[in-house]
Amino acid sequence: MLAIAGILYVICSILCLVSGIMLIVKGFKQSTGWGLINLLVPFGVFFYMAKFWDDAKGAAKLFIISLIGYVVAFLLALVGAGAA
Repeated sequence: MLAIAGILYVICSILCLVSGIMLIVKGFKQSTGWGLINLLVPFGVFFYMAKFWDDAKGAAKLFIISLIGYVVAFLLALVGAGAA
């Protein structure tokens, strides 16, 4: 169970990294200010996703899927640690 959680964690980390880079690039395409906000301001990417949903839809969905995967991996790790 712990191995599955670890593999899922690695996959979700890669997805989160890719979607984060996609959102930063889309922010810079919108304007330099939004790109810098996405890059430097904590949780600024969430404001960008809310304001420009049509532009950030694909990367935002990938980001949300990776966050859900993190939660599932965490729960699998808890169950696996409890069984061991």
